[in-house]
Amino acid sequence: MHYGYPSIQADFNEDGLGNSGVIDALEEAEEFLERRLPRDIVSFFFYDGEKIQQLAEANQDGLMKNIEKLVGLAAVDTLDVYLERAIRAWNRDGTLAQEQAVLDKMSAIQQLKKAERAKAQADVDDVEAELENLDRDIRRHERYIQTTRTLAAQSDTPRQKEKAIQAAEQYETLCKKVASTLPPAAPLWAVPGLVQQVANMLDGAVGDSTQRLAEEMQDVFDILPGRLFDEPTHPSPPLSDPQKKHYRAKLAAILKQFTEPPSGGFFSLNPAETTALQRQISYYAQARNERQRFADDLREASRLHREWQHAKAEVDAVDELSPEQQQHFRERQAALADLQGQRDTLLIQRGTHGGKIAVLDTDIVRLAAEIRQQETKRTIVNINSQNIQRAQQARRVFDEYRLRLKAQRHDEIECALNRCFGQLMTSHHLIADIKLSEDFALSYHDAHGGEIGLANVSAGMKQLTAQALLWALSEVSGRGIPVIVDTPLARIDRQHQENLLRNYYPNAAQQVIVLPTDSELDREKYILLKPRVNAEFRLDNPDGDRTQVVQNTPMYSVEEA
Repeated sequence: MHYGYPSIQADFNEDGLGNSGVIDALEEAEEFLERRLPRDIVSFFFYDGEKIQQLAEANQDGLMKNIEKLVGLAAVDTLDVYLERAIRAWNRDGTLAQEQAVLDKMSAIQQLKKAERAKAQADVDDVEAELENLDRDIRRHERYIQTTRTLAAQSDTPRQKEKAIQAAEQYETLCKKVASTLPPAAPLWAVPGLVQQVANMLDGAVGDSTQRLAEEMQDVFDILPGRLFDEPTHPSPPLSDPQKKHYRAKLAAILKQFTEPPSGGFFSLNPAETTALQRQISYYAQARNERQRFADDLREASRLHREWQHAKAEVDAVDELSPEQQQHFRERQAALADLQGQRDTLLIQRGTHGGKIAVLDTDIVRLAAEIRQQETKRTIVNINSQNIQRAQQARRVFDEYRLRLKAQRHDEIECALNRCFGQLMTSHHLIADIKLSEDFALSYHDAHGGEIGLANVSAGMKQLTAQALLWALSEVSGRGIPVIVDTPLARIDRQHQENLLRNYYPNAAQQVIVLPTDSELDREKYILLKPRVNAEFRLDNPDGDRTQVVQNTPMYSVEEA
């Protein structure tokens, strides 16, 4: 037991303090202390004797929660909080029913897409079958028409074909020539009058001396101010900046009439641009032979095209057939054209169905990937669902455990409280029993079981009740925490002070530190404690500003005591 300045000696090396056993960082020190002595239960071990009776009067929720924490109930509450958080986290991923519903919906959409694809493939197969029939009919009609043409014009067919081939080759050769030689500016060949008019205007612009003078004066004005005002030699005294600004503006106004290009006309170009454009336009205005040559080539190409078409028509001629044969031939040609039209329509339909199949295949592949992801998510949610069930089951188990633990701790505290109170209160028997409610609220009862109102309980009794409660809590909690008490004998009469000194302080904890004054602890009381004292300290603070700790200084000498 220590008197004076608090001193706690303990070995905490097993908690990872290192070889020095010292924590320098404030946050680490606070965390270290919080693990061993949470702030909420400090008041049960470090307290002021003058204020301790408030513990016996205060039945508020905060105090009851702290008692629950002290006796180990808070750990179960913390576990319940973490289980609840885990359940909420698992629930955020969705329930098994929800994820199964999403999976069923995806599977249904995939089956619908597969059904649509099967229908589209069936449509393609139908079109392919129709195309096969049409191709067979088309080949049959083409064979008939070819045979009829062969019989109708056996003698003339080679010559007519040769003539058509020659006309086609000549037409193609001339078209290639025109395409390769016709320049990008070909439209200028087609409007010679307009080109000549523009050329005349450019000739006039090139010969305008005023334009050239404006260009040359502008060049002079670009260099004249800098050389005049900035290059040496300078006048003495030199011109100021406002003066330079004034003369620059004046010089600009004078030269402006010479540097402005002439306005009006069709062109507003500088001389170099005007000259370049004039050369280009003059070429197209004078190139009459070139224009005539291109015109002749185009007329010849038109003639060759007409000759080719005529020769081609002669090949298809069936004039030597009888009227009935000619009518049947034309009917076959019309039927062939109709079949070819039907074939083109079916080809378009096949392309449409093929495009639809490609889109459906993409959707089916995408849905398959999404379904796999959803199946994985459903598996996770199923695991979460099982975890939730286990967590809820664990919560029920821990709730039941908490109720039983609370009841057990309640009975242990109540029993220890009455035993400790009996050792401290010996003067009278007004209070025969102290009961604790389910929430650890105190109530006083007489020998007949009747409840005693707080107004009938003296301050000293309340303080002794609080001392007994702290003693009982320390025993039941099983925590090896030292007890530190300031003003240990406040408001207690002499008889009960001796009970505290004989029974409470030697047994309150494995290590007890009391901070009495010499007016509170006289020599007689000191004699009661002396056999249990391990070390003493004196706190000197004469000016109230700084306390000096004096070690190994007994409060009273043994002889004096």
